[in-house]
Amino acid sequence: MTTNDPNPSAPSGDFLSLVLCTVGRQDCLIRFLNHLAGQTDRRFELIIVDQNSSDALYAVIAPYKELFTVKYVHSARGLSIGRNVGLTFCNGAVVGFPDDDCWYPEDVVERVLAIFADPAVQACNGRTQDADGNDSINRYLDAPTRITKTNIWNTHNSNALFIRSQILKRVGGFDPDLGVGAASIYQSGEEVDVILRIMQDGTSVFFHPELIVRHEQVDAAFGTAQIIRARKYAPGFGRILRVHRYGAAYFSYRIARTCFGALLAAVRLDFGKLSYKLAWAWGTLLGYTTSPAPRRLP
Repeated sequence: MTTNDPNPSAPSGDFLSLVLCTVGRQDCLIRFLNHLAGQTDRRFELIIVDQNSSDALYAVIAPYKELFTVKYVHSARGLSIGRNVGLTFCNGAVVGFPDDDCWYPEDVVERVLAIFADPAVQACNGRTQDADGNDSINRYLDAPTRITKTNIWNTHNSNALFIRSQILKRVGGFDPDLGVGAASIYQSGEEVDVILRIMQDGTSVFFHPELIVRHEQVDAAFGTAQIIRARKYAPGFGRILRVHRYGAAYFSYRIARTCFGALLAAVRLDFGKLSYKLAWAWGTLLGYTTSPAPRRLP
């Protein structure tokens, strides 16, 4: 039932591998699978990395094995751990990392393979939008551009990140200390970290705003869920600033900007936003001051 050994086949230049880690979500996964089955370009494989404690999900996945190539494997908890495990099973020369709660418009595979038909393209990032065509998760730039350390915050999301597998393996894959489920306080930042390491390796990464992956909006209300989210994700942001040497001036600017937002929220008696901003500032400080030395490229 479960694949145990990586497929030894050589990567195919016109083939896309999709590594999807999943835990505790079945309805969202079914939605993704249904949309994947409707792709206009069938040159892809799906590697599902099940991080649940049993094989119960296999019954959900099995019918889709008649529609496209599906590899089903298990890994320990941790988004980066699971992605690295999935990467060892990839046959495609290009790999993407959809979350189990996103879904693909019918032309995503076609668009990605068209972009990578240019051998000069080594990595690219698209954007996420909700079902109504509004940007979700992030506030993206409008125009195509090369991603830099400065604009990366408005040009990335892992759902729409695609990389040549050889490049990703060369820089060591994802850092297991980063990302949701990591055995650390750094529950975010894994995709920013890998993009920055790819860039440090001498490879350009480009933002393609026309490459769209669907994802629902994150709750924008500054309630309990958002405050908890800030507490979880801000330390990862702080770590990225530290290990990728953004510098004390930039770190201070980000902290000051967040604290100014907290001050405005206090003046307006918006205590939910105040709590969110303070949680983000404290988490960023914690991640920055407790971060270990930068991870070296292999």
